Amino acid sequence: MQNAVLTKLKKIADIIQQENFSSKFFNKISTSDAFQHPLNIPKIEKNLRGALGKDSIEEYLIRTRALKEYKVFDYIKKCFGNDSVNPGKEYRPLLFFVKSQEIFDEMDIMFDMLEEGVNKTIVHVGNRGSGKTITQNCWLYQNNKKLEEKNVFWVRCDGHKLYQLWLNYNKSDEFDENKHVTISEYFNLQILYVFVKYYDKEDRPLFKSIYEEIIKEDLKYYSLATSTGTKVDSKSFINGLAELKNSIKAEDGKHEGFSYIYDVIMKETQRNVNFYNKSRFLWLRMSEAFQSFLLGAGYKILKFIDGLDNIELSVPHSKDYYYRMLSQAYDLVCRNRDKNVLYFIAMRERTYEEFKNQYPIATDTQDYNSGLFKISHQVCCLCEIYTKRIQFLNQEKDFIALVKDAKSKFSEIITKILDY
Repeated sequence: MQNAVLTKLKKIADIIQQENFSSKFFNKISTSDAFQHPLNIPKIEKNLRGALGKDSIEEYLIRTRALKEYKVFDYIKKCFGNDSVNPGKEYRPLLFFVKSQEIFDEMDIMFDMLEEGVNKTIVHVGNRGSGKTITQNCWLYQNNKKLEEKNVFWVRCDGHKLYQLWLNYNKSDEFDENKHVTISEYFNLQILYVFVKYYDKEDRPLFKSIYEEIIKEDLKYYSLATSTGTKVDSKSFINGLAELKNSIKAEDGKHEGFSYIYDVIMKETQRNVNFYNKSRFLWLRMSEAFQSFLLGAGYKILKFIDGLDNIELSVPHSKDYYYRMLSQAYDLVCRNRDKNVLYFIAMRERTYEEFKNQYPIATDTQDYNSGLFKISHQVCCLCEIYTKRIQFLNQEKDFIALVKDAKSKFSEIITKILDY
């Protein structure tokens, strides 16, 4: 079996060299099952990902200084990465996305749930790399106009980024909530951040409408609270928005993928407790007032969270953080009793079982798990996926030039990576 697969890999490499990713590429390597990846063999997959002490593709190319080949790999990686969704800009993954109408139809149930006030949490379950994230993003992009017309404010958070914060700034074995941002805080920070960035944009009519209502309402927020929880020091929400907007403008765009709320507010609060007191605390107070206003004014909130189990469990502390993440997510979505707030959470099948079974039914609820609505993600036809992606790459002149410039044989590189 291993020799047969290696032979197929060499064949793939030769085709890449000879045909520069032509549309015939997949047909020459495909198996009898169009839904089965030709390299879907556990040992090979682990090797390609860098497990069992071997280099991943990226590590091997860097270590051997195969820079031209690395540029080809890096270009593909960037092309097919999961870009963030901005409804005001073109969403490039739509150019190679293979849509499953069945899954889209199931996701459309969110409109009915929000309209009818059904208090459930949608759980999108599928294997790693099966296309859950790109499916969610494409659904959001294509349905943004309809969501805004129905007064639905949506926000999306990446659980993997939260893991990185926890792992990179861990100073001890103990979880310190004064430093570590929780899932709940992440959502609260992100929802206000999205509004601050886009409330004055012409292509976000819902945001402009909310902003105008806030002005009429003369919304206030409370920047302080006493030890008994009494809110004090009332301030103008509109003035606060302007201050936050200026802070974002002064920092935003520092590097590709930069996010002020993540790279400044969330990161710095883990480095500096004083920064928490004067910055993260302010954002959370204003977000509390903002969300309370939205729900009181009849708006609905749709919260997406992805990447809960996108973590390498061999890293120190990661297993503890994995279960802490599940616990926080469970409490957040299963204790949600507001009919105008809907959660959409993505995870793998194994995580879904742990999510249901790891945390017992709470004594203060009659049926803790009854609010979960499962959508099973089935991968689309791989032949169609690869054909679309190859067609996409064929139109990328920079990529074709990189392939032609990479003179070393790909088959030799693949052989060394697999180390048979």
